[in-house]
Amino acid sequence: MRTKERLEVGYRLNGRYRVCRSLGQGGFGITYLAEDELLGQKIVIKEYFPACFARRAEDGSIRITEETDRARSEEHTSELQSRITIS
Repeated sequence: MRTKERLEVGYRLNGRYRVCRSLGQGGFGITYLAEDELLGQKIVIKEYFPACFARRAEDGSIRITEETDRARSEEHTSELQSRITIS
């Protein structure tokens, strides 16, 4: 996985959770070890991040890619065409 898709160490979520490190990733998400700064406890955060459909923006948010929108549109059109039968 490309590093730029992971949240950076020290990134704060909801002003409360600080990312300590990435624990791993799968096809649909990234798992982080984080600290709940309010309670002072270590926690695990599973972030939904479908890498084949999304990219990380500069501000840490997730963006759907234009290529994905286009691919979904083409796939949908192809699926519809395969279901239409002209008699």
